[in-house]
Amino acid sequence: MRTFVSIALSGMTVVALAACGSSASSEGGEDVYLARLGEAGIDTGDRDAVLEVGEKTCDQLQENADNTGEDAAATDLVVGFTGPSRDAGYDALDAVTISVASVTSLCPDLLGEDASREIQKQWDQFVTGRNTLSDSLGG
Repeated sequence: MRTFVSIALSGMTVVALAACGSSASSEGGEDVYLARLGEAGIDTGDRDAVLEVGEKTCDQLQENADNTGEDAAATDLVVGFTGPSRDAGYDALDAVTISVASVTSLCPDLLGEDASREIQKQWDQFVTGRNTLSDSLGG
């Protein structure tokens, strides 16, 4: 599982966050976010709590972007990326999934247009890999 989590962070998120911009929610972002989590098998029954975790993830990334400046390395931007999900009690695999769904649905403008589009394309592969790993681990 640690390998998949590392691949997910480096392959989807770290590279994409190199194009960080400003933060604002996109139209319909909450519904897309919740749908993505459901697709990944994450319980979204407590909508407000799940949305709060996503919003905190976006806030963390925005804070990192504000503190590091435009020349920051992508790895500087993702410091604490999964923290809000982990603090809410999610395991590492769910935390990465929630974090990626947050950034691509609730605050895609943090990524920049090109990077956001690329991650959108990779989402299906990510969810398939995540669900396969989760099934093999009995979860």
